[in-house]
Amino acid sequence: SKKACETNELQEYEYSLDIDGRKLYYLARIIQSNPNEVVAIVIDLTKLKRAERAMHNFFEVNEDLFCIMNNDGYFLRANKAWSNNMQVSDEELYAKPFLDAIHPEDSLRAARALKKVQTTTEAITFESRYLTADKNWHWLSWSIKAVEEDHVIYGSARVITSQKKAEQQLLDRNESLKRYTEQLQELNTAL
Repeated sequence: SKKACETNELQEYEYSLDIDGRKLYYLARIIQSNPNEVVAIVIDLTKLKRAERAMHNFFEVNEDLFCIMNNDGYFLRANKAWSNNMQVSDEELYAKPFLDAIHPEDSLRAARALKKVQTTTEAITFESRYLTADKNWHWLSWSIKAVEEDHVIYGSARVITSQKKAEQQLLDRNESLKRYTEQLQELNTAL
């Protein structure tokens, strides 16, 4: 309050109190109303701080890749799963739009999803390959949803590289069995 009196400007202070083993958070706004008085408004921030901590913990504990992007596809926030799975630093991740790391064969599909999500209230799903720092491609199954009033896109992606490899192996085996069956039919016809 002394600084508010000295500067005659609004001063804000965040502080916390421990009461009965619970931490409570407050914001105090103080301004001098006349030479001998100050006005102080105290706002309870406890619920907000707890919600922020809960969101942070949920974001960080998840093994799926969570992110918040702007409408141009630049990451504003990403959980640790991004750096763990893609071997990329936060600086590298935030430096360019996510479309820059999408496989060229998948980039049109991903760009269309990014554009479409901004015109609907529904979540958009798509799959794409994403380039890791060690120059490998990981398949990701994406779900993204825009929140127009916040000008952000919330997204989650799950690494599905193993599933994609298994699918390809099944397709290859089916193709091999198909050729083998055709050869057997030809031999059977010849007999």
